[in-house]
Amino acid sequence: MSGYEGPDHLTWKKSSYSGADANTTECVEVAFFGDQTFVRDSKDLGGGSIRLPKAAWASLIRVTATESHS
Repeated sequence: MSGYEGPDHLTWKKSSYSGADANTTECVEVAFFGDQTFVRDSKDLGGGSIRLPKAAWASLIRVTATESHS
């Protein structure tokens, strides 16, 4: 990925559902770069991240949103 400098250089976003206290909530953070989506554990920022193509991320969100409303 041209221009990618590693996860520390990405702009990470946490879900508004995670709450204000990062020590008592479980959540993931996501960052977008090019056609990739990066996901990491908000409680373990140094624990690494996974990288998904944007289409896979969109499918994951669609499936989880559908499952949570069934």
